[in-house]
Amino acid sequence: MLQTATIQIKLDPVMKQAVHNLYSSMGLTTTDAVKLFFKQSLNNNAIPFEVKAPSGYFTLEEREEIADDIVKMKKGEFLSFATDQEEEIYFKSL
Repeated sequence: MLQTATIQIKLDPVMKQAVHNLYSSMGLTTTDAVKLFFKQSLNNNAIPFEVKAPSGYFTLEEREEIADDIVKMKKGEFLSFATDQEEEIYFKSL
C-alpha cells in the first residue's frame, strides 16, 4: 500500500479560488499543481522559477539609503541632489 503524507497551508480565500480556477483551466487540481512544483524543485534542486520582489518595492540598499536620509532630515539636515530631476525621481519613488 502506498503511503502518503499530508501538507496543510492557509491561504486567503480569494487566492485559493483564483489558483483553483487557474489550475482547473489547465486540467490540473491544486494538489496536482503543488506536486508539480515539488517535483520541479527536486529536479532543479532549487525553486523552479526566479523569485523577485514585485515592482514598487525597494532593495535593501535603497531602504538603507532612505532610512539614512530620514535620520538626516530629522536632524534638520537637507538632502542635496545634483539636479531637480534627480530630486523629483527620488521623492516620486517614495
